[in-house]
Amino acid sequence: NVCCPVVFLVQVNDWFIQSMQFLSCRPSVDIAIAEKVDVKAEKTFTAQELFHWLVPLVRSETPEIREAVVTALGKTNPLVFKELIEELQVSMKDALEKRTESTRKRRKRDVLRVYLARILELTADHGCFRDSPSGVVDDNKALMPVFLDYIEGTKGFLVAECDKDSPVHHHLRLHFCGFVAQMVNSMPQGRARSSLLTAPMRQELFFLFSGWCGVFALSLSGLEKRATRVIKS
Repeated sequence: NVCCPVVFLVQVNDWFIQSMQFLSCRPSVDIAIAEKVDVKAEKTFTAQELFHWLVPLVRSETPEIREAVVTALGKTNPLVFKELIEELQVSMKDALEKRTESTRKRRKRDVLRVYLARILELTADHGCFRDSPSGVVDDNKALMPVFLDYIEGTKGFLVAECDKDSPVHHHLRLHFCGFVAQMVNSMPQGRARSSLLTAPMRQELFFLFSGWCGVFALSLSGLEKRATRVIKS
């Protein structure tokens, strides 16, 4: 039956999301597995173990599995968001590393970049950057270095990439913009927002994003030069 794999994937995706939401109550989950009515064995899974199993599936060759995992990870509770980022760091570094590789491997890394941007966009929309228990903002209200490195690396990749018209790069721009917007908007107005990113990075992101706005980008060239002089002064 053709519908069986689809139904299975939907059920798996629902289970992933329920697992992420259940982790809001505690950093570890007690799961009772009953093989018989009167005999039960208890096994404990930590959030770190769950992420350790899920994150590699972002690289799956099956699109349906990737979509299910991305949707589930995007619903991660802020209480265990830091554990998720620890598991994602290897993939984030791999996605941004500059290397000479075959066309097939380059395309796979392009897809990985898109899915990482989608995960961060969804988690930002889910409140992971807003809630202090996530631990992604330090005492000075600045982002953790891993996010600053990710934003800087992705920005550099998008500026230098030659094949700017490919669909995968359109998706990367879309979700990267969405991530930055959702992250900033989730923070309270005032110092919490202004301290997230350095002034030069905010300026660079503004003009990068505006450059993707068609005719609106044409009127910003002079403004960019003046803003650069102000920042340097």
